[in-house]
Order: sequence, then structure tokens, then C-alpha cells
Amino acid sequence: MDNNYFVKHIRLVANESSSKALKEYGKEGYDISGGNPTISYHENIGTPSLSVFVRDIIDVDQFVSKFGITGGEYLTLKVQISKQAADEGQKDFEITTDHNLILNQVFDISTTSLKQKFSLEFVSAEDMVNETARLSKRFDGNIADIVKDILTKDKRGIQTKKKLKKDRSLNKYTFVGNLKRPFDTVRWLSPKASSDKEDCGFLFYENLEGYHFKSIKKLLETKPKFTYKRLDKTVYEADTFSILDSKVLRTNDIGLNLRIGTYASRTIYVDLENQQRTVVDYKISDNTGIKNPPKLPEKLDEHPSRLMFRLVDPGAMQKGSKRNDKQKDSELAKYQNKSYARNNLLNSYTMNIMVSFNTDLRVGDMIEIKLPYKSDERNTKSGKTDFSDVSGKYLISKLMHTINFERSSSTHLEIIRDTFSAK
Repeated sequence: MDNNYFVKHIRLVANESSSKALKEYGKEGYDISGGNPTISYHENIGTPSLSVFVRDIIDVDQFVSKFGITGGEYLTLKVQISKQAADEGQKDFEITTDHNLILNQVFDISTTSLKQKFSLEFVSAEDMVNETARLSKRFDGNIADIVKDILTKDKRGIQTKKKLKKDRSLNKYTFVGNLKRPFDTVRWLSPKASSDKEDCGFLFYENLEGYHFKSIKKLLETKPKFTYKRLDKTVYEADTFSILDSKVLRTNDIGLNLRIGTYASRTIYVDLENQQRTVVDYKISDNTGIKNPPKLPEKLDEHPSRLMFRLVDPGAMQKGSKRNDKQKDSELAKYQNKSYARNNLLNSYTMNIMVSFNTDLRVGDMIEIKLPYKSDERNTKSGKTDFSDVSGKYLISKLMHTINFERSSSTHLEIIRDTFSAK
């Protein structure tokens, strides 16, 4: 674990409703780093929001009560990294007002006559906007363009100024907002998007660089950003790219996959306008986009374990006085079913690892890990280190930086492996 870093500042910046006393500190904000708190920064590939916890702040001035801090204030933060990390290409870890992190809650408050002790939670302001925004208009076109419209353009959407990195989908889609929340709608669209006809599914998430609407296939095809090794050394002897600790959280859950229809499912579409029914069957063994589909005993992977019922909305397809049928419902069902299977199998092998504090890591990055076998005949005969089957490429699904003034810093990763790798 690394302790060669310096926390330059942790500041609260006033918002429109903050007290006059806090506003007097202006754009620089009020520095709370003197309270020696523990900082934890979080990213999650399944969540379009960042979060930061600043815990156990010791405040002899009792400014929480003095300034009336209850929520809505902005966070700025800067951690200066060590010279060794800078020489390796890393940059200082910095959160500015452009990241739009606001105070969500003050908790664990304890007060004595001499001091206060409390913790703060910050989240992306867009996460709050999502709770009040409702989509109402008709959306039509490439799904990636629809996502951009929802996040940046639509007046009833998020209207974020953050960057959006997106992959274009192969298919188009048409729907009416129906007063749904923006983020819920984008997550609803993700399994409907296809990168090609054989390997489907998108992920929607936020990291320090902004929002991402990315193809699962293209994420898995990226080159590893770093390679981490587990060495037979003590923590003090380990280098920057050593795995300090590792633990496999879970492997393939057959029962859960059967319940959610990963291996085989049946979708029934009913067109209310024409009163016609369309049935689409899906089997993972027929999905040529998955190189090594799982095989189950008793042919369990051949029988539908999930039935899905969908109503076709003819109103959404209406454009002017004519119906605009751009995509068959059966094709959409195939994309969705492949996407569900792809996503579920992607999460079938999950591991936690701890590494040295690395400011260049993001959720959505690929890394390679190498876990050697025990030093025995397997290694001594060959004269080189052999690595276990657990080694390989992994996608970062969760990330947490922990920074402690009195102890040290580290980066904790939850990583997922594409066990049934796509072509």
C-alpha cells in the first residue's frame, strides 16, 4: 500500500441556498482537510453516478452547525501523488466543480463541548436531477443518438455538461418516454442495443471522465491498460503493479441463470392493433457470438426457463399519419435475449483484488492479472513461472480508492471475467 501522497485540499463550495458564512469563502470553498478524514471514492459499472465518502472528520470549530451544512454543497478535492507514480505516468487525483459532486447527506454526527465528529456523502448532481426529470416525447433513431438526446439535449432530460463517450448501435428503436426517469430509460435501452447481429448488449455508467454508453463486445476487445501480478513477496517488497490481496467472490450460478433465462427463453409479442401474436424462442447454443456456450446436464439449456410477454405499442411507431415500421419485433427480441445472456455470463466470474493507489484506473477499463502457481515442480522444472487458469483479462466493474491521512492509500477493484469469451 502506498503512503507517498499528499492531500492538498478537501473543500466545500457553497451552492445557491448555502449560508452567507459559507458563501464568503467564494469559489475556493471551505477546506475541511485539517480534520484528518478518511476518503473513499467509488465508481460502479452498473451505476451512472460517482460517489465520495469523507468519513470521521474531526471539527473543533463545529462548522457543520455554524454554517448550517445540510446538503447541496459542492465538493472539490486534490490528492498529489508520489514522484514514483508521476514518473510512471499517473496524474494527481482531482475532483473539481466540473464533476458536479454535491453533498447528499451528513451522517454519524457526534458532538462534545470541544469538537464535532461527522461524515459526509457526495454523489453526482445528475443523480438528483434524474429523480425530478420525466421524459415525455417520442424518441426515434439509433439508440446511441437517443441516449445522447436524453442526457444532453432534451429539456426534460438530464441536460448534463459532462462528456459522453458512446458506441453506435447497429439497430434503431422507437418509443415514447411515458414519463419515465432518464437514467431508468437509458438502462432500459441498453439490452435493446446491439453492436452486431451476433454479440449484443451495452453498458451505461459514469466514471471520472464522464458518462459512457459502451458496447460490451468492444469493451472486452480493448487491450489491457495495466498488468498486475501476485508475487511471493511481502507488501513492503511489492512494486506498484503487484496484487496485494485477491479473492474470488463468485462463479457461475446455474440456478440464478435459469431463473432469469440466460440459457433459453421465450418471448411472446402481442400486436394490439392487428391482434396478432409472435413467439420468439432463444437458445444460448444458437448464439454464434459466444465462443464457448455453457452446457448443462439433462439438456436444461435447451428448454425455456423464462417466459416474457410484451405488448407492441403502435402509437410509438406512428409518424405523421402513417406507421413507420423500421424494425421487426422478432429481430428486437433476438437482440434483447442475446444481450441478457451476454450480460449475465459476463458477471458469472467475479473477483476482488487490492492494488497500490492508482489514479489512472477507471471502471470500464480492461486489466490483465497474473496469479502464479505455488512454487513447486510446476515452476522449477520449466525454469519459468507458470500462471494459473484464473489469470487473464478482466473488466473493472467496481472501483474504490481509499485515502487515509494517518495510514496509507490503496485501490480496491471488483473485476469480472468473460469466461465464455466472445469471438
